[in-house]
Amino acid sequence: MLGLADSQAPLDRTLLDAPGGFAWWYMDLLDESGSGCVLIWSFGLPFLPGREGAARTGRPRTARQDPSLNIAVYQGGRPILYLLQQSDESAADWAGAEGMRIGRSTLETSCAQGVRRLRARLDVDLPDGRSLTGELRLEGSACVLPDGLPHDPRHQWSPLCTAAPGELELQVDGRPLIAVRGRGYHDRNGSTEPLHALGIRHWLWGRAPVGNGERIWYLLWPERGEPVAYGLEVDPSGAVRLLDGLEVRRSGARLGIFGMPWARRVALSHEGRPWLHIDHVDLVDNGFFYQRWLPRVTAPDGSVSRGVAEAVRPGRVDRAWNRWLVRMAVHQTHRPNSPFLPLFAGVRGRPALPAPAEVTA
Repeated sequence: MLGLADSQAPLDRTLLDAPGGFAWWYMDLLDESGSGCVLIWSFGLPFLPGREGAARTGRPRTARQDPSLNIAVYQGGRPILYLLQQSDESAADWAGAEGMRIGRSTLETSCAQGVRRLRARLDVDLPDGRSLTGELRLEGSACVLPDGLPHDPRHQWSPLCTAAPGELELQVDGRPLIAVRGRGYHDRNGSTEPLHALGIRHWLWGRAPVGNGERIWYLLWPERGEPVAYGLEVDPSGAVRLLDGLEVRRSGARLGIFGMPWARRVALSHEGRPWLHIDHVDLVDNGFFYQRWLPRVTAPDGSVSRGVAEAVRPGRVDRAWNRWLVRMAVHQTHRPNSPFLPLFAGVRGRPALPAPAEVTA
């Protein structure tokens, strides 16, 4: 279902040509008020309409055929902008060791001398005709994973950097949308196979600051067999301690608006001792097969922090009954879009943006 891979080595470029495979890079940045963003740039993101369905019917597309960029922006724990933009293969390149150019945007991640740096320069067209521009910067200690990691060559996950200071500035048509200084997290996923073929029935992932470090949980319920629950403790130097076999207790069963089951509270313990308590507040993405929260997380010492968590049901991804609705929320840059796209993508709630500052000689 999942293996952990060396976070300081580049992702394998051959993933671009794996039938049904994918390569995606993820980062989030939040301040203490719950303002910030989640950014995902990808070749072959499994959540794009048409990809998993094509693989299920024996017509898998390669990762390079479907580049995409996903931007979600939050202010005070509430979504203020959402964009999942899919482009033609010709609009994207794998740049350098591990960077991506997609349209007019560039996203560069690199590791040197124990430091991970990420710089994203964004320049995209929104569905309503306006433009979103800005920059995101993140820099911190690179994660150093221990020996003896779980290995699955089909699906490799690598936490790259945690507890990293970062900055975000975004504008819409030159007018400020948000400016945040916060604490960031960065990882990546790569697979040689489609998501639905990895044997995962449900996953719950998340991360939260604890002291000067970070705690990350990755909980996997397989289609057959026993659940797998990993806990990672990352210290400020980037050193990672892997805890296998976390004990998981879920309570407060809920059902999402589109039928996704979830638990309001998740208590994690290790060898009988509390490890984290996760309260899934601020549900900011509530879809057919994917959910995201900005949860409230309590550490064993009683300290409370805000993190990011997500749940995925691979078996529900790209089914005929939901594909036509998912298409309404995906902005295609190279083919016609749904007339309903502006309802689901772009600036939410049409917040009043201040006029751009005048420049005088």
